[in-house]
Amino acid sequence: MADGDFGERDLLGGRPFAPREGRGRPEHQATIAKLNKVLMAFVAGYTLKQAADSIGVSVPTLRKHYFSAVDVRDKAALIFEVERLVRLNEKAAAGNVSAEKELGRLLERAKIAQVSDQVSGSVRPPKPLKQGKKAALQQAADEMVGLYDTPPQPGQMH
Repeated sequence: MADGDFGERDLLGGRPFAPREGRGRPEHQATIAKLNKVLMAFVAGYTLKQAADSIGVSVPTLRKHYFSAVDVRDKAALIFEVERLVRLNEKAAAGNVSAEKELGRLLERAKIAQVSDQVSGSVRPPKPLKQGKKAALQQAADEMVGLYDTPPQPGQMH
């Protein structure tokens, strides 16, 4: 291997010298490999910015080319786990004993987690409705006491 002859990719997997065709950067080319990187970033809990950085694009470019992945980012971990269980089930149905054992372990672990959540009462309460600015200001004004408090009615004085 000649000095500096590393093929078309640098050590981090990027292209060190992108071919120039006209002005500006070339249009981003979406690939299944990059889509899988984005999906795995969402499964791991990364933010949009971190997912975009992992494939070397900006957040708007990520939204433009990988909109289907961005739409499911909140459910990505759940979808990944379900797909994993489906694949294990298919292998177990085909006679793979190790897949059957792994499937049993994963289902048992999920059942234990569900029961522990029920027992510990760690179910999150629903989020309170968010107030608008005007409603928040009105509530603050209604709760105000002191110098600018509304004086009591003449018949209600102590």
